[in-house]
Amino acid sequence: MGRRAGRFTRHERGPGRPVTFIRYPDGVSGEQFFEKNVPHGAPSWLPRVELARRGSRGSGESIIYPLLEELRDRLAAFRKSAS
Repeated sequence: MGRRAGRFTRHERGPGRPVTFIRYPDGVSGEQFFEKNVPHGAPSWLPRVELARRGSRGSGESIIYPLLEELRDRLAAFRKSAS
């Protein structure tokens, strides 16, 4: 995995960043939606950050974003997207 891991982590710089996932529940030809909150079933050890909601939908409740800081965090996200 060494060679592949280098490609996978080469853009890694500094602390984790809040991540939004684009989900395609019916495949890429179907409808999509943005998942901002930490997905259900995410491991408890996955780092998170709570940020105020901003944008066209107005303010209100905050969003708990996942942070992908380490390789294991990214792998957990990929496993979730494959299920």
